Amino acid sequence: MADSRWLTQAADDLDASRFLLGKGNWSLACFMAEEAAHAALRHVFALRDSYRHMRSDHMKLELLASSIRCVFPRWPWQEDTEMQDVLETAIALDPYYLDTRYPSPEGRYPVPCQAFTEEQATAAIAVAAKVLRVISERDVALILGV
Repeated sequence: MADSRWLTQAADDLDASRFLLGKGNWSLACFMAEEAAHAALRHVFALRDSYRHMRSDHMKLELLASSIRCVFPRWPWQEDTEMQDVLETAIALDPYYLDTRYPSPEGRYPVPCQAFTEEQATAAIAVAAKVLRVISERDVALILGV
């Protein structure tokens, strides 16, 4: 059976994101949505024991998506439009890793807890939920190397 720890963590991060959204803590809801998507994408590497392809503890989602394409060249990327879409849309969550937690010196987000909106958090959660769903559905195909 495949190692499901990353998917379990992704689901918990997504639940936390939804909880934070309900509490009106939109910046951290965005952050936890990013973390959920990140854990789901890392699950792909765990399925094939490909941790060596991860360059650091926290890679940008853009690098993770790119690495997935390299590590799994036999995956029929061109035909799997939903997976292709997930890899592209997950990248939109990248800014939520830092911008949602730390005041920026250049003033882009002077106080993150006051800078993010409910709409941003809702959209981030929708992206993370889709990433988790699509990765979960493709578990067996990824293990078999199709």
